[in-house]
Formats: sequence, structure tokens, C-alpha cells
Amino acid sequence: MKKRRVLPLVLVMSLGAVVLLSTFVTGQSAKWIAEESKEVLSANEQLTLTDKNLVDALHDLSLHTPISKVKWSENVLTLDLKATGNSIIPSDIYIDIASIASFSMERTNNVNQLMLRVLAEDEWAGKRHLLLSADIKRTEWNREALMKLREWKNWALPDELIQRFHMTETNLWREQFISSENGY
Repeated sequence: MKKRRVLPLVLVMSLGAVVLLSTFVTGQSAKWIAEESKEVLSANEQLTLTDKNLVDALHDLSLHTPISKVKWSENVLTLDLKATGNSIIPSDIYIDIASIASFSMERTNNVNQLMLRVLAEDEWAGKRHLLLSADIKRTEWNREALMKLREWKNWALPDELIQRFHMTETNLWREQFISSENGY
């Protein structure tokens, strides 16, 4: 008679141990999967740019040329870079344009257009002069072109990049940088 009671008791205890163990393992797996998913999502998480977080988001960018003006309106980010002093290097400006474009198109989910200007400021006369501008649209975004711009070391940009980023070089830009590179 005792054997009959022991067998069901062992079966119930074994079944209980299996259920408890599977719950523990499933709980640990679910916790691990949740943590891994959270890490992947946060790494790929994009920022929704607003008037409230605009300054903080742009502050984190490491730029050679300081930002002098920024405007956010209807999914268009307009930004002016202030080129100052005689130590302006076009490749640094190209890197800054690439950094801002990368931020706008890759790290945000609501910037559809980036309008960027590089301005020289004459502190004596208090005037600003347009050197270079770019109009970058999300619909025309190209990561390979961005990498090429970021790594470009010559002063004159190839037509491919000028067209891709809808860049306009002013005469002042060409006289200051392109002509001096070519020795004119």
C-alpha cells in the first residue's frame, strides 16, 4: 500500500520540479531576451527632433566650425556654421557638413531636409558673407556619398558630391580656397 502512495507522490514532485525549473529557465531567457532587445533598440533608436531638444541634440556634435544659427520648422532643419579666422580648412568644413548630415538623416526620424550654410563673418564691419551652402533631402540621402564627403581631403569637391548634396560654392569660397589650392 505504501508503494502505491510513494509512486504518485514522486510523480507529482517530479512534475512540480519540471514545471518550476522550466518556469525559471523561461523567465531567465525572457529576461535575457528583453535585455538584449533593449540594447539593440537603444543602439538603433532615433531621436524625434523638437524645439525643446534641438539645442541639446546639436550640442553633442563635435564640430570644427561653431554653429551660429539654427532653426527647426516643419521637418526642415536650417543651420548656419560660422567660419572664423584664417585657419579655415575646407576639409574640416566638409567633415562638419557630413557630421551634421549624418546626425540629421541617420540619428533623427523626422528631419526630411537639412539646409546648411557656411558663413564668414567680418567682425570689423559686422557683415556676414555666404561661402558655401548645401540642401540635403532625406529622399535623396546616400550614405556612400556622405562617407566620401567626410574623407575628402582636396579643397575642391567633385561634381558628384556638389550635385548629391545640392551644394553651392560662392565666388568668395572659390577665391579663398579653390584658387589658392591651384596656385592662382
